[in-house]
Amino acid sequence: MKRALLALVALVWLASVAMTVSGFLNGLSAPGRWSGFVVMLVVTLLATGLVVVAARRLTAASH
Repeated sequence: MKRALLALVALVWLASVAMTVSGFLNGLSAPGRWSGFVVMLVVTLLATGLVVVAARRLTAASH
């Protein structure tokens, strides 16, 4: 169960990274559209923290 949750969190993280890259490319093509990139960058940073916490809990529970 915990591995499935970690896999789901990792999938959400990958999606947020993809959206961040997309927002960055949109910001490059239209300079007034950087807000989407900034929002997705914050979401990606939060998701990264969530992945780290979930991975640590999973490894701590297995020992």
